[in-house]
Amino acid sequence: MVVLYHPNGRSLELDQELWRKALECARGQGWRATGTLAPPQTLGERGVERWDGGYEQPLGQEVVREDARRFGMALGLADRREFDRLREFSLEAGFIVCDVNPTRAPGAGLAQLGRYVGWRREAGKGATAKRRPGSEE
Repeated sequence: MVVLYHPNGRSLELDQELWRKALECARGQGWRATGTLAPPQTLGERGVERWDGGYEQPLGQEVVREDARRFGMALGLADRREFDRLREFSLEAGFIVCDVNPTRAPGAGLAQLGRYVGWRREAGKGATAKRRPGSEE
């Protein structure tokens, strides 16, 4: 699974194979990829020594706005319905490319999001907001 995130937090989930096909299709339509920005470094871990700018593997790399826009335009030229959501998503903003499969990144991903933004889930209930001590009403 590949999950793309806009800076505003909006996301789009794609099958890994669809992501690969979309990259191939866009290149076939004349998209000249400028390369991605390296994934962020985790504190206490050795960072990426040489980033190749790749798109295929979802490692948290960033596709900048202009590159994303050109990618979306190339997908539009292909006129393939299977890429419609990805095309629209790409035309809106740059994005990061992530893999939230917990078997590949134990303890990472959205499972930990709740503890950072103040959400909790209780048995038998939906997610509810919880005010942090000292926060304004």
